[in-house]
Amino acid sequence: MTRIKRTRFLSYFLMTIISFIMLVPWVALTIVSIVPYTELLEGWWNIKNFKATLANFVTAWYHPSYPLERGFINSFIVAFFGAILQIFIASLAAYSLVMTKLIKLRNLILGLLTILLVFPLQSLIGPYFHLIALFNLQDTFTAVILTHIAYGLPWVSLFMFSYFSSLPREIEESAKVDGAPEWQIFWRIFIPLSIPALVSVFCLQFMWMWNDYFVALVFIQSPEKLVAVQRVTMLRGEYWVDYGLLAAGSILVTLPPLILFIFFQKYFIKGYVGWIVKG
Repeated sequence: MTRIKRTRFLSYFLMTIISFIMLVPWVALTIVSIVPYTELLEGWWNIKNFKATLANFVTAWYHPSYPLERGFINSFIVAFFGAILQIFIASLAAYSLVMTKLIKLRNLILGLLTILLVFPLQSLIGPYFHLIALFNLQDTFTAVILTHIAYGLPWVSLFMFSYFSSLPREIEESAKVDGAPEWQIFWRIFIPLSIPALVSVFCLQFMWMWNDYFVALVFIQSPEKLVAVQRVTMLRGEYWVDYGLLAAGSILVTLPPLILFIFFQKYFIKGYVGWIVKG
């Protein structure tokens, strides 16, 4: 066995071991979610009298106080519309930056957008909260959506600017020669050519907004408006912790982003890799 083959074998072996180690928590979570509570008292790894049941999933979905069924609807409203609006606004901004002839102004804006990436969401939540309160939008999905849009716009705009910059300018110049207006060039040329990048950004932003707990915790108080991740924490019980119910709720909440990634994996990887290589 040559040195290259030995190195490759060791690399694959280590990656396999690491993969199995990373799967252990998921295996434990799955077992805890499908076995009765009485069997968990001896440890999740004790499967001598293993009896699988989906009762925890049904209870979590139709919980009498905090059903995940309603939480999924609330999370979908926030994540879907938030991601769509954010991508639309960021694409317009990126297109304007690509087309502008004011190079110094464009570089200044790009620099400011890059600086904004440094600030964590927690440091900006105060100003966001005051603005939301100013417009009397507390305890609404609009408050959560606008906060996510405002915070994510810098990086999404930079992402789309990098992708738009990589597109062949000959197509745009030909459209202008034919008399096409700017809006038509943006909507019929740049957007169709950027489908991989748009889907990639949508997947990332949808998953981020779906899994976010902090922003929803700040702005949402009404029980009927709680998003899915908020409702999972409510499943733990008042006097004792039902770990099976928590595990089932956690698995249910992770399914939508996972399904989204599986269906759009091709576009996700193509857009992400294309942004790195071309950008």
